[in-house]
Amino acid sequence: MLIFLGSCTGKKNEVAVAPDPCRAISFAGDIQPIINTRCAIQGCHVAGFPQGNFTVYDSLKIKVDHGKFQLRVMETKSMPPLNPLSTADLDKIQCWLEQGAPDN
Repeated sequence: MLIFLGSCTGKKNEVAVAPDPCRAISFAGDIQPIINTRCAIQGCHVAGFPQGNFTVYDSLKIKVDHGKFQLRVMETKSMPPLNPLSTADLDKIQCWLEQGAPDN
């Protein structure tokens, strides 16, 4: 009986809240590296590319704001061609898009 009473601390049941994985997502740390290695490569999404220069945030943001980026990357998954993004990269991009695609 003493063991039982000694284990009561008077604290109410506390529920651990898992940290929001999207909270730590940033353009500079998470999204730009994906863009630089998978999108803004030779022949695609660089300066002079007709479908947008993703080496410049403002050009990328235009595609995001018009829904074309989300359509091609997240919905149809037609970009990048030939070598799809990993689930982890797609999750990061989804978080970033849900945050409003900030330049952070």
